[in-house]
Amino acid sequence: MIFLLTFISLQTFCEFFIINYCIKGLEAHKYKGIIDCAVKVWKHEGPLAFYKGTVPRLGRVCLDVGFVFVFKEQTVRFLNYVWKA
Repeated sequence: MIFLLTFISLQTFCEFFIINYCIKGLEAHKYKGIIDCAVKVWKHEGPLAFYKGTVPRLGRVCLDVGFVFVFKEQTVRFLNYVWKA
């Protein structure tokens, strides 16, 4: 379930990540703004360019979410043990 929700989230916001990387990257001087960046990426690299790096990002985010849930569960168990004592 977590994997599915993470996948949907990444596919929804992937375009914004790519635009953010372009605007803040080494070649930021090429773009006048967000709309200009999106148009130039679409025109020069094609629509699939907005999904570059999806698989590595998906792996990173899934691991991150997994660690958060495991850490939360262990913290709750530890605190329940400490407070009961």
